[in-house]
Amino acid sequence: MILAGHGDADFLLWDDKSNDTKLDPTDYENPAFYNLLRNLSIELVIFESCEAGAGGTNGKNQANRMAEHILAGSTVIAPFGYVYSESYKFDSSNSINNVVFFTRDSASGSANAAYYVNGKL
Repeated sequence: MILAGHGDADFLLWDDKSNDTKLDPTDYENPAFYNLLRNLSIELVIFESCEAGAGGTNGKNQANRMAEHILAGSTVIAPFGYVYSESYKFDSSNSINNVVFFTRDSASGSANAAYYVNGKL
């Protein structure tokens, strides 16, 4: 699952010009949202949203919240900081297995700019 939009450690915002729709900490407390994520059997979540992994393991961030709601063995990948673009890496079966995030200052990208966390369920 790829979640893309404007954001930070707390919010992921989709702006459809008439209404702001966002994913925020209160969504993770909603039992219906929890059940939806669990029932989807997600193996990989990629946040294409600035600072979704800010603070890493100790951070209160989108990546850590998502990891609490997906199955063990799954992975969440999110950028620590600001992101300008990204490049996906694929395995031999043509499935995404990694992402490199680019900042405005980093034309070559950096895998070190990504935070990885495993699912907790």
